[in-house]
Amino acid sequence: MTAKIKLNAASGGGSVSLQAPTSTTGNANIELKLPVADASGFLKSDGSGNLSNSLSTSGTDNFTIADGNLVIGTDGHGIDFSASSGSGSSELLDDYEEGQFTPSMVNGVTLHLGNDLLSYVKVGHMVTVTGVIRISSSNGGQEVTINNMPFTSANTPKGSGNGIGSASLYDNDMPSGYTQVICVMNPNSTTLNVIVQRQSSNNSASLIAANNGYVGVSITYRAA
Repeated sequence: MTAKIKLNAASGGGSVSLQAPTSTTGNANIELKLPVADASGFLKSDGSGNLSNSLSTSGTDNFTIADGNLVIGTDGHGIDFSASSGSGSSELLDDYEEGQFTPSMVNGVTLHLGNDLLSYVKVGHMVTVTGVIRISSSNGGQEVTINNMPFTSANTPKGSGNGIGSASLYDNDMPSGYTQVICVMNPNSTTLNVIVQRQSSNNSASLIAANNGYVGVSITYRAA
């Protein structure tokens, strides 16, 4: 004897049925029929009762998305790693973004149109910005400072919100006596400063822009 429960649609011919196994070793069957083609949701119908699914498990509680994206529908949610051991304040990966932006320079410094973009990638709260810009006009020797970084740096205590990165120069000399060049961000800021330092001193100064000089930056910092 086979036990079967079947629900028929009031119109259109669709149905859902649940069939119990014929023996203790048999498998239960669930059948879903849609009367029209439906390309939405996890189960898709071709209109003839044939279904395909876009979300499946491997049998070990893992999901496989055959095609398409995993869409987080509400801001503030993401992938929760709290099942793993750790002592951090959060184990939720809730953001990813990548793109380019045009740096805004301070004190009237301008950039060549062919070298006026920087790239960024944001994973969670960590932001990486890289690229090379070329100075068009130094406006009489002003500093190299960008004041529109894509995300505000974290306002965290005891220096933990500071970001420090590397910088490179071409046709833009450092002042005499300085041997190192880096880029820095202070906490709670969208400003990146390129500074020069002496090898054996605590003295540092802003890098002065040179007409047609190239300045490369690469920094990873924590966003608010």
